[in-house]
Amino acid sequence: LAALESLITATTTPDVSSAWFTDGPYGAAVGFGLVLLALCAMGAVVTAVRTGDPGLLGRRVALGVPAAVIAMALTPIVMQVLLGLADEVSSSFNRVAGGEIQDFTGAIVTGAEGAGGDTSSSGAAGLLAVLLGPLMIFGALAIYAVLQLRAALVMLGVALVPLALAAEVWPALEGTR
Repeated sequence: LAALESLITATTTPDVSSAWFTDGPYGAAVGFGLVLLALCAMGAVVTAVRTGDPGLLGRRVALGVPAAVIAMALTPIVMQVLLGLADEVSSSFNRVAGGEIQDFTGAIVTGAEGAGGDTSSSGAAGLLAVLLGPLMIFGALAIYAVLQLRAALVMLGVALVPLALAAEVWPALEGTR
């Protein structure tokens, strides 16, 4: 079971700070985000000149562009820390609930053995295992599928962050989030 647990953990834990992700998909998104950031900064300059608002120029270009670049650099690190925190909270709940689930299933098996009349025979317990076994396997596969979906969505969300940060600079795109 420990090998199965390590396999599930390895295949369902998104590692957004790994080199293959930061140099691959996230690196491409940052490159595109930087180009979009330059275009949005130019749009902010045009908007500031058109409206005669020098404060807009200072807020959006002088502060917004460096903040977006710093946020793009820190996003994978911060997201990895937050994922680790969420996984640790889930693991602590699992440690607490795991003992209760084992006590519950043990009580069911004990009750099923007692219902069979003879405590030395495990016919009722075997029947219970046959009935509940497929349900538990289906539940485990469903949890695995949800964790795979979570990993994919986390990586997609992190890869889209540079585009959202670039769009923050141009006031015309402010309400498009």
